[in-house]
Amino acid sequence: MNRRLLFRLIVIAIAACGFALNTAHAESSAGAFGDQVDLTRLGELAIHTEGRVKSLDSFTREAMQNVSGSHKIAGRSPTFMYFDLMLRPDAYADADVIFMKQKQMRVQVAQALRQAMRTDASQLPEAMQAELAKRTAEIEPRLDQFIDTGLISARMLMDPRVQEVLQRLPTDLLRGAKFVQALDTAMSVMNPQVLRMNLNLVPPPGGGVRDGWVTLHDIANPQPGVDISKLDPPTAQKLSQAWTSFTSGWINQDAAGVNSAAAQLASMLPAVNAAVYPAQGRLHWEAWYFRMYNLTWVWVLYALALIPLLLSVAFRWPAARWIGLFMFLVAFGFHTFAVMLRWYVADRWPNSNMFEAVTTAAWFGGCLALLLEIF
Repeated sequence: MNRRLLFRLIVIAIAACGFALNTAHAESSAGAFGDQVDLTRLGELAIHTEGRVKSLDSFTREAMQNVSGSHKIAGRSPTFMYFDLMLRPDAYADADVIFMKQKQMRVQVAQALRQAMRTDASQLPEAMQAELAKRTAEIEPRLDQFIDTGLISARMLMDPRVQEVLQRLPTDLLRGAKFVQALDTAMSVMNPQVLRMNLNLVPPPGGGVRDGWVTLHDIANPQPGVDISKLDPPTAQKLSQAWTSFTSGWINQDAAGVNSAAAQLASMLPAVNAAVYPAQGRLHWEAWYFRMYNLTWVWVLYALALIPLLLSVAFRWPAARWIGLFMFLVAFGFHTFAVMLRWYVADRWPNSNMFEAVTTAAWFGGCLALLLEIF
């Protein structure tokens, strides 16, 4: 038996056993510990990213969308998963958390893994084939689930056979390049060092609005090039102790310790540089806005209003017209609230990306519809 074949067999065995082990670890974190941890106040803290300040909840939601898409891992919030991936990466080494959007690509990846397992098994003695068959039988349902949900583990993505499939995709610039880039982004975002490096929660001590923020890790472990000389030493020590308690408590699954440290951080961080820290009310509303899925569900209210309005036209039914108009006004009211709230939390007119452009254009369409109805 050559070394390459032996290595592949070991990978298959580890994948089967490791999946069960890592799933158990992930479920454990999503169980009692996840139920007891309260990250509400922490999620409403400010974080500096890409040149602007936003709430931690909105930042983690965007980060986790790059990893798992719209899927919630183990039913937990993006903020919980951000810290869990950062502080307990081993629990997700072979957990299915990376989302592949294109189903056709999923099928190709699953076929590559299945074909590789069959090829490797055929080169083994019969006695070993039976044992390997048990291992591969445990992986088969997982591949079926992957095709259905699109979630796959980093370990499976790094399999040489999968890499061969992915390396062929960029040649198709219309589909493959963007697909592979999304996977590369997911792998990069869930890297613990990247997650830690992007967690800029500390406003610039003694700095202005244009100065960069720093991470709590930089406070606890000063790094070259990070200037925290203007930070009051007692404050720096308290922040360092709170962050150390938070991270060690998370690793040890001590929910009480995590909650205590999180509350301490939530009360201390805004006071580090109150002059540049955004209003707590704006951060609260921003976190709420993203928890409510950007209020995109308002379209359902518009759709419901369409039913009596169509009945009023088809059957010339005046009562249905007034019911429809009332329902439309309710939907338009929620829509107006969503646009104004986004304006408030973003501190600019909401028209800087495609989502905001479509949402705002639809709102103007609603205004036009009301004017036509009135006049």
